[in-house]
Amino acid sequence: MVGNPQTYDITAMGALLIDFMQDTGDDHGRALFERSPGGAPCRILSAAHSSGMKTALIGKVGNDIHGRYLRRELDREGIDVSNVTLTGAAYTTILFEIYDADGKRRKDYARRPGADTQLSFRDIDKNVLRNTKILHIDSQLLTEEPSRTTIFRAIKEAEESGAYISYEPRYEAELWGDQEIAVARIQSVLPYVDLLRLTEEEALLLTQCPSPEEAAKYLIDNGVRLVVITMSNRGVYAATKNAAAEVCWRYSDGKKTESAIDTFWGGFLAAFLDAGNTPEDMEKKDLEKNLQMGRKKAHL
Repeated sequence: MVGNPQTYDITAMGALLIDFMQDTGDDHGRALFERSPGGAPCRILSAAHSSGMKTALIGKVGNDIHGRYLRRELDREGIDVSNVTLTGAAYTTILFEIYDADGKRRKDYARRPGADTQLSFRDIDKNVLRNTKILHIDSQLLTEEPSRTTIFRAIKEAEESGAYISYEPRYEAELWGDQEIAVARIQSVLPYVDLLRLTEEEALLLTQCPSPEEAAKYLIDNGVRLVVITMSNRGVYAATKNAAAEVCWRYSDGKKTESAIDTFWGGFLAAFLDAGNTPEDMEKKDLEKNLQMGRKKAHL
């Protein structure tokens, strides 16, 4: 590479897809769908970028109308997409979100395989991994190869250059199928994680601890440096080895909430970098400030 490589505040790897959300039907009762860029990494980076962070995305999409749309929209958001690869070997992953007769939201993935799971380590400019302050990953790339192996090689590259590893261990039955395999693969990343964000349901699944406080302690005792657990009935709880804090909010289930939590994490990571503290240096007031910054960003 000619010249000095760029430095990024936050680089993200994860599922990159199209989200078709069911909207109101037409006069003939046919469902209408709204298309938008999907995947937690997109929302996290968008929130971080709007907080003043320099961001980059690593992923793979199909060389099709949806993949080109994703790259164009994310570039318009100010996210560096130079490491979002186009492939003609697989289609861009699509998520359909529909409502059944009882009004319950249901997901259906078109991912057999999706282009995002075909990400290989040779697709990535290693300078991005070597020059980022935080590498964020989510667990959806752990479902298939070669993306699963790519995640671990990317973590190693970023860690050796001093990056924090941020992780969202998402369990979605629609993607995983076998829960036992899912839990084992999701847990396999935890030994490398510095900054962890998960729901109370995911915390229980991964630790078998009955409360967020116990789950956070378990994870910290096993090497995670900062744990943030979002709770539907209480708000959000954060803990490090030396401090803990909680901020209350209320939200309901649904796509809007899921997107808001990703936006929250992008705002939280931006506030963490702005403060300049290590997790071990953070006091209760520091955790509370970061939680409030994330909450404000997500309008929760």
